[in-house]
Amino acid sequence: MSTKKRPVPEVDQVTPELKALLAQFADDEIATGVIARGGIAATAAESHTAAALQDCLADAILEQSLAQLLRSARTTAELSLADMAERLGVTRGRVHQLEQEGANLELRTLQRCASALGYDMRVMFVPREADKPVLSVPIAREKPH
Repeated sequence: MSTKKRPVPEVDQVTPELKALLAQFADDEIATGVIARGGIAATAAESHTAAALQDCLADAILEQSLAQLLRSARTTAELSLADMAERLGVTRGRVHQLEQEGANLELRTLQRCASALGYDMRVMFVPREADKPVLSVPIAREKPH
């Protein structure tokens, strides 16, 4: 079994929030993947592995990516916040919230947004190891009202 890792996708833009997150770590912490805080006597609770750092960064990138995806899809469709709100049956302020980094979006909400923009949605699991297949499933289309 191969343990070769797939390359991590590059981020198109590094937001100030992501830069601030990365600035919290020293170069040697990033290079070694071990984050030890609290001096020589750091406890297990104060030490984190590369996997924990990777998870933290993945969460930050996901939040940024979903916000950018929704905003980009809406503006590409030449829809204002008010236009999108009308299509979703929500307020303009709610659409604005959905497009903010850190918005906790449910799959159902993402599916409704995709449908309002003329898209179908799929969930895809992309393996970290090269010997595993990509798994993908469509999300049911929203029924017309």
